[in-house]
Amino acid sequence: MQARATITQVNPVSGTQYEVLPVTKNCRIIMAGSQCTWTGQPTPLQIWFIVDAVTIEGYKFNPATATNYYANSSYWDETSDRLALDAVSLTTSSPFILEGKSIQVLAEITGGTVSELKAWVRYAKW
Repeated sequence: MQARATITQVNPVSGTQYEVLPVTKNCRIIMAGSQCTWTGQPTPLQIWFIVDAVTIEGYKFNPATATNYYANSSYWDETSDRLALDAVSLTTSSPFILEGKSIQVLAEITGGTVSELKAWVRYAKW
């Protein structure tokens, strides 16, 4: 297990992707989450997973301010082919696992007035 990768971006720019985990070789994502603090609601809050050159979007429409949202493989949205981010406690949700020969993780907000964007990734190398 590696140290948790984190970012805290003050006054993030709408539509800008911020790197949480740089490109990492031979990696397994154990857990990932994000939070934004806002005075004007953004939508959506997103985490992007780039796994072996395939982009997978994790999203939360209309996120509540200062609320943790977690990526969870049991919330795969079949109609949009995306992962939903959910505020379910990690102790009650199923484990989230993605793995690949190359993984990068980014966080992004769109719209609203956001004072802080946080994101984190727990990962392991193999």
